[in-house]
Amino acid sequence: MLTVLFGLCVPRVERIEVWGGSRITRIHTGFCRINIWRGAALETLNTAVFGISRDPEWLALNAPAMRHARRKAAAKERAQIRKLKQTELDRARARAAELEDKLIEARNDNFALRRTIAHLTREDAA
Repeated sequence: MLTVLFGLCVPRVERIEVWGGSRITRIHTGFCRINIWRGAALETLNTAVFGISRDPEWLALNAPAMRHARRKAAAKERAQIRKLKQTELDRARARAAELEDKLIEARNDNFALRRTIAHLTREDAA
């Protein structure tokens, strides 16, 4: 696909990287600039044109800075969720340790009561 932009420019040929990371060939003829779009660059251009035609704010929403900001916000949210889950896990572990201590204490009391009962029954029998 070719795109032509009219205006004064210095004659030269260059390859530039476009938004999607692919490259296009740009030919400056002096009075116009010709862009040659092929492969992934053409797909990037088509995606952008269709996106903009459907939603005028598409370009702003999909600009690299906006994508980076969205990724950063998502990472921050994941970190907060991870921190919350870790806090809940620590709280649950502390509660489990507390309950285990109570269980051990109850078992010790039970063992002591059994020994006392066994000792008292032996004394009554004698």
